[in-house]
Formats: sequence, structure tokens, C-alpha cells
Amino acid sequence: MTTQQQIAEHLGLSQQAVSKQLSKLGLDWKTASLDQIRLEYIKQLRKAAAGQTDEYMRVKLARERIETERVLIQLKKEKGELVDIKELIPVLRTVFSGFKNRLLAIPNFVRSEVYVATGREMDELVFAEKCEETLKDCYEYVNGYSQTIESSGGGGGASS
Repeated sequence: MTTQQQIAEHLGLSQQAVSKQLSKLGLDWKTASLDQIRLEYIKQLRKAAAGQTDEYMRVKLARERIETERVLIQLKKEKGELVDIKELIPVLRTVFSGFKNRLLAIPNFVRSEVYVATGREMDELVFAEKCEETLKDCYEYVNGYSQTIESSGGGGGASS
């Protein structure tokens, strides 16, 4: 059985480098012959010299994916399938403003509906607290989306 030190001397590497290379090559130094190890190591060196290492291929594939995504985005823009966030901001402000106004109208609507249905007034303090709590939650939810949209390229302040 060949030792890692003998393999290192044969390949002109340190024992630590041999250990890393054998791991990369997927070879078990205890069972592989010195010839097998040398041939696999040379094959790995040839691939590296030709620019075909795993790292090189990962980088090349990543670049190709990025370029493909760029082309697809451009194509979708040309087809009108994508909307620029800056164009969307005014529309969303209008929608959120309308949503806010409808939320603010809920307490009066509910109060009148309860009176019509029961003929009785609601406990004003409890009702006001519940409405305020619900409206606050809704406002924070919508405001969070508004800030996210604006920070992603919309700019400008939120309208009320």
C-alpha cells in the first residue's frame, strides 16, 4: 500500500496538497494504485489548463444564466409584460389611499348597521378601541408595503 507521503513525493506535492487533491478526485489513496492516482491527477491538471475546472464551469454557467435573465427581462419589457416600479408608484398610492379611506369609514358603517339590526347603540369606548386597534394594524401593514415599494426604486413620500 502506498502512503500519502510517497504519493506526494511522486507528484511533487506536499502531503497536505495530496490529501486535498485525492479528496477532489474522489480517490481512496489506500486502495488506488500510484498509477491510477497519477493519471487522475494529470487528467485534472489538463482540465484546469484547458479552463474546464468545476469552478470555471460554475462561473461560466452563472454568467450565462445572468445574461439569459437580462435578455428575458428586456424581451418582457419590449412586449409590455413588465412594468417599471416608478410607473407603478402613483397607481399604488391611489389604491392605498382609497383603501385607507374605506378603512376609516368602517367604524361609522358598523355603528349604523348595528343600530339598524338591534335598535341599540354600541358601547362607544369598547367599539372605538377595537376599531382603532384594527385600523392601526391595517395601516402598519399597508405602510410596510408602501415603504418596501418606495425603497425598491419608487422614491418620493407617501401621500395620505
